[in-house]
Amino acid sequence: MAADKKLKLQRAAQVLRLRTTAVLTAKALTDTTGNTQTASQATSGASGQLGGGAACRISVVVKRAAHGCNLKQINGQEIAQETSTIDRSSTIKLLPDKFFEMPEITVTAFAKGGSAGTHGTINANSGNVCTDNGSNARGDTHALAAKAVFVRRSAEAYDQVVLTAGAGNAVTCAELPKTDDGRVPTRAEVAAAICTGLTTTIPTAEDLNPTTGTEVSELPEMATIGRQLLITPAEIKAMPKGQVSEKVKE
Repeated sequence: MAADKKLKLQRAAQVLRLRTTAVLTAKALTDTTGNTQTASQATSGASGQLGGGAACRISVVVKRAAHGCNLKQINGQEIAQETSTIDRSSTIKLLPDKFFEMPEITVTAFAKGGSAGTHGTINANSGNVCTDNGSNARGDTHALAAKAVFVRRSAEAYDQVVLTAGAGNAVTCAELPKTDDGRVPTRAEVAAAICTGLTTTIPTAEDLNPTTGTEVSELPEMATIGRQLLITPAEIKAMPKGQVSEKVKE
């Protein structure tokens, strides 16, 4: 029984560990719609897919988008101040499942002017645009621009959602998932893991009361240990047969 409980706790810990890893990874993949894009000087595109023209490389600096994931709090409390135990009726919130969807990458390229494909002409850069004088793509004769944007497929907000929808948002027990390192645990599985942790206890040692203590002392194994540790071979030989077990109990 203890081994079964230990296995359940290990599986529950794995569920929470995988969910935490997914949160930390997804948190780094925030939207970049407000990013900073900078173009480098245009170079020859002879080795590119078009076999000629110009290549304009754009570097993108990501600005982190704010969302409802506060890694410094547990159940709305600072980690250093949270209660030692969580009541099963407590409201626990997680990030929505769609938060873990990978973002899409949108890349847009623009060309302007009859000589836009000649990198020697558009050899200046302004912002994310390669131009012929580095001022403004709309006012220049020759220009090549590119824009890269990372956008999440889902428009769902980053606000946290309630873990379970039961009566009073109470955590309910369910079957833990089998070991699977290839996906993000669902809210139901996280709830099952938390419930397992709240309801599963493994005794660290056998609780011996006077009755069980007497039973243990009468075990043949204990008599053997007692004879080896407490009574010398010479003393055992000198004792009547019936007194050995009584001596061990003492």
